[in-house]
Amino acid sequence: MKGVFILCVLFYSFLMYEQTCDNILVTDFSPQNCVDKQTEDLSYYYWIDDTQNCLPACKEYSSAGPGRTNCPCPPAYACEDRCSGTVANSLITCTTNDDCPTRSKCVKMCVADIDTCMAYHANTDDFRYNKFTAQKFKPSCTVDGQWESKQCKGGVSGRCFCYDGKGNRLFGEANYLESKDMTCACSRQKADMLAAGRSYVAFHCDSMGNFEELQCDSGLCWCVEPKTGDLTSPVVPEKAMPKLPCYKISEVGTQYLRQCDSALYARTKILATLENHGVKYASLGSLLCDGDGAYGPYNISAGIAYCTWRDGSKIGTWQSDTSVDISTLNCNCARDYQMYQHLLSCEGTGNYKSLQSVIMSGSTVYYCMDTDGFAISDISETRIDNCTDYY
Repeated sequence: MKGVFILCVLFYSFLMYEQTCDNILVTDFSPQNCVDKQTEDLSYYYWIDDTQNCLPACKEYSSAGPGRTNCPCPPAYACEDRCSGTVANSLITCTTNDDCPTRSKCVKMCVADIDTCMAYHANTDDFRYNKFTAQKFKPSCTVDGQWESKQCKGGVSGRCFCYDGKGNRLFGEANYLESKDMTCACSRQKADMLAAGRSYVAFHCDSMGNFEELQCDSGLCWCVEPKTGDLTSPVVPEKAMPKLPCYKISEVGTQYLRQCDSALYARTKILATLENHGVKYASLGSLLCDGDGAYGPYNISAGIAYCTWRDGSKIGTWQSDTSVDISTLNCNCARDYQMYQHLLSCEGTGNYKSLQSVIMSGSTVYYCMDTDGFAISDISETRIDNCTDYY
């Protein structure tokens, strides 16, 4: 019966679309189907669009050596200039043949790309013994190698979070058992618009990263379906916001912007005005807001980043000097402590300590933890030297 179905689909595709395959959804086949085909003899498979048959398929892929010279590359791989001949040579980057060992040439090769979601699943030799081989969690990926918006950790007793396409955590979370309607559509759309060059996006997301029913941006307002962001009303000028069916004065008040994103919007407008007058390097400090307009995880004042709660107040004494790489600061441990009063160890910055310890049966044991507070290694009776070996 399954074979008959596939033949019917192929015949229909040929007659109606002349084998172009545009907009044809044939099955629920996914990259994970190909990952699951991995064998003990290290045969790897990746997902492809079979444009001849208009069906998705798995293709076997060599993990190293000459078999990797078939750019363009599948998901989880990037095309780079490497030396040919052996596995050892393929680890050498090059620009000309002179950069390679004798009898080796500089060629285009597909190498595992650490910037894609599928790199965590591909599990090639390049990734087997480092942090991209997840022990406790592997992200859900889209067909093109991006991270799915919603990712869950810790099983049924865990939590789900929102992420952008490259795996950076966004605003929005929920306990796993309460995450059925969580899509992260609002958080992802805001992130995509900012990444595309917008200096400010006024969308308001709810605690799960979904859209709030009332949305305003660039002087216009409208109502949306929370899980998708689809329009459910006309688009009106912001002055007519109270006329919209989703407007509730008890929830919104008299203006759309909230305390933090109102201040952030004002700073954005001031910087734009200064730039129009030739001032290119003006600084008004740093202000982070959550996706719903509340204050973000930290605020910077006089060169010090302080972990902050949603009302803008400082959380404990967690802080860090901004001369250190600020891109690693998330204050997740400090914020989780504010909510749950957990007993886990935080860095002085407010991030989770990567190495955690606990006393069991009178002895101290150790395990590694990720930036969201979830274990990424098994418990060890000896101190773990390098938690970056785990994802």
